[in-house]
Amino acid sequence: MTRPPDVDALLGEQARRFGDRVYLECVDPPGRLTFAQLDASCHRVAHFLAERGVRANERITVLGDNGPAFVMLFFGILRYGATVNPLNAEVLGPDLPRVLYDVAPRLVLWDRALGDQAAAAVAACGAEAIAFDELFPRLAEQPASPCPRRVGGPHDLAVLDYTSGTTAAAKGVALTHEAFAYGCDGPARRFDLRESDRVLEYRSLAWASPQLLSLGGTLHTGTGLVLARRFSHHQFFDWIRDQRVSIVIGVPTVINMLLDRPVALTGADLPGLRFMTSSSAPLSVDRQLEFEDRYRIPIVQGCGMTERTSDGQRVSHGARPVGADSPGRLPHRRSRARRRRRLPLRHRP
Repeated sequence: MTRPPDVDALLGEQARRFGDRVYLECVDPPGRLTFAQLDASCHRVAHFLAERGVRANERITVLGDNGPAFVMLFFGILRYGATVNPLNAEVLGPDLPRVLYDVAPRLVLWDRALGDQAAAAVAACGAEAIAFDELFPRLAEQPASPCPRRVGGPHDLAVLDYTSGTTAAAKGVALTHEAFAYGCDGPARRFDLRESDRVLEYRSLAWASPQLLSLGGTLHTGTGLVLARRFSHHQFFDWIRDQRVSIVIGVPTVINMLLDRPVALTGADLPGLRFMTSSSAPLSVDRQLEFEDRYRIPIVQGCGMTERTSDGQRVSHGARPVGADSPGRLPHRRSRARRRRRLPLRHRP
């Protein structure tokens, strides 16, 4: 199978294809980025990192909530070829100082709005830190043209994610640039993302699943992304209707909440909606079928973990076939050992 294009190639190609078409629509708080704006902004991020002499495999921590800034920095660091370490202060809570110490970032890019605890953790980690309100005026001074000093290759580290810490302390998992490309291409194919789709995401972009499906997957296919800072029971169906969403990202907690606190609405009221996903934790067949009976919205379950790629399977009232393996996953499994690498232990005095 042909290797999927990397982030730099994708950003350029989709900007040429779609230009001023909106790629990212943020609903909470409002904001948007077109494909062309995302491409230009990521060039500026690359120039900024090159100017500072950032090298391949050096970690750049991005600490912030879902929004245009987070998306721009995530893709911009990948375009340059360094390693992005996306973190969410609310998700990590008191574990944030330990994670930052383990990461040993070259640079921390963070949002002051996260509050005093996040500020203290950033200060304690000892790395150079630049707040968003200082960073973006500097980025605006950089050229929006390709950076000739990009670093990194397919087998260098692209993303350093941290697990959700469901059963133990959050652990770091590193993906190479090649692994990230396959990890985005596979779910996009598996969930049949289309240019005409609009995907609603509200999970933290610091998690692997939103990165591979909702960020990388939509960029691979030219799909629009509707992004919220977090789930809202009150606004959920309004977002779907008002933003003409065709695929909704789901988790069992949300599905169970919508069953326990039902809304007087069905899929017939949302004619553009194709399906809802469910992943991150098991969803029983009984609850899935109950949701589909009540809301008339089909659910496609995904199965995966930060340490591995994701998969999708449809469970319906009739036959329940397991589909063929997605093209992006087979080569990923064969060479997983060389695409996922352990970070060297941080030197401690």
